[in-house]
Amino acid sequence: MHKILKIISILTVMFILNACISVPKVPMATPDEDATAKNFIPPPDKALIYIIDPENTHIGPFEGYSLSPFLNKTMVGELNSGSFSMIDVPPGKYRLSFSSNLYLENLAALLLDLDAGKLYFIKVYLSGGLMGPTIHVEQLNEEEGKLLVLQNKRVQARGSFVQQSR
Repeated sequence: MHKILKIISILTVMFILNACISVPKVPMATPDEDATAKNFIPPPDKALIYIIDPENTHIGPFEGYSLSPFLNKTMVGELNSGSFSMIDVPPGKYRLSFSSNLYLENLAALLLDLDAGKLYFIKVYLSGGLMGPTIHVEQLNEEEGKLLVLQNKRVQARGSFVQQSR
């Protein structure tokens, strides 16, 4: 019995180390792109969404894993702990959802009604659940959102979001 527990322990440690080593990092924006995003100037004809995955929110075995935001089922970026994405979109109603390169205990989503010329801040992070990581998503007020963006780094832009016709 003792030998079996030892083997299981060794395999568990090997699995965790392998997972930590093989997790790809999300490409980061240039310092100029990061600084421009932190000016907080929305285009007059579009809404500007900041999706923030704050530093130190992927703790323990979830460290280094990424989250992928989807706007109306279109992937609009990828985030690691300590990063944010900035997306400008036409005004309207959107469903913001997330997936990960981990098995997730829940699928988080947020319904947004966006106005042109306004800023929106969304905080997303992972925490431990009973069966796997849990995604948490919340919309922040402008003061909290700007502070969180200033504390994190921008990921490389994925291109423009194009609204799908319905």
